[in-house]
Amino acid sequence: MLVTKDGRIAGTIGGGSVEYESIRIAQRVLREKRNAGEHFSLTKNDVADIGMICGGNVEVFFLYLQGGDRSVVEWTKAIDRLFDERKRTRLITEITEAGNGTLSVADDAGNVYGDAVNEEILQAPAIKPVQIENCGRRYYIEQIIKPGRVYIFGGGHIAQQLVPILARCDFSCMVIEDREDYADPALFENKADTICLKTEEWSSLVKRITADDFVCIMTRGHLNDYLAMRESLRSPARYIGVIGSRSKIAATRERLMKDGFTETEIDRITAPIGLPILSETPAEIAVSVTAQLIQVRAQ
Repeated sequence: MLVTKDGRIAGTIGGGSVEYESIRIAQRVLREKRNAGEHFSLTKNDVADIGMICGGNVEVFFLYLQGGDRSVVEWTKAIDRLFDERKRTRLITEITEAGNGTLSVADDAGNVYGDAVNEEILQAPAIKPVQIENCGRRYYIEQIIKPGRVYIFGGGHIAQQLVPILARCDFSCMVIEDREDYADPALFENKADTICLKTEEWSSLVKRITADDFVCIMTRGHLNDYLAMRESLRSPARYIGVIGSRSKIAATRERLMKDGFTETEIDRITAPIGLPILSETPAEIAVSVTAQLIQVRAQ
């Protein structure tokens, strides 16, 4: 969460009393120009209780950032670029209260932006946020950019509902259409790259798909769905989901087997697509698909 002298301007640490008190402390940190740490007890009878009833404890670290600092400018520019490139990226924050409060950004290639960190810290596993100690200092490591793009075959009503929701959940999307009118970025609130390709050109596009990527198939007809499935199965995509009834999927499986795909390969396909929440409308289906992709990404 980013706080200025005027209050919170971005992010959150969960809201409620902890966040309210933390904003006040952050403004004190800004005045004093030094880092701080604070422990909040959420137990009912604790003297430090701040009025929340859920119980537990929260430790908050406050890092003072000097406006215009060259190091800060360097890593913020790096994050901006890495977000565009969708490269797996970790933020490494020194949280030693009496320390310098260094901040670093490290990508998968080993490039480090901001303050230097040693190799042991860079090698620490951090798919989930972790705290580690190194040379008497504490560090908090979190993955802030997860790689992977969602390739959506078909730009119809469901895709138009799906893309904005996925974008809000930090998925990068590309919509593939064979109809020019449905490859207009404005249909997707300008939150997806779009490309108009004839179906016979899909095989060349599928070569871009990596093991970090997702495929959602929701074209305008059974034949195009089948062609998208056939090409996607030739990719290492971590997820392939197809919209449609179980009978349609069963018929498609037979055709894929005749094309030489094995049962194991075909079992990579999730069909019907999305979590089973009894969704009916395009917006509801979009929610179910987004939820499923969040689940797969988290796993």
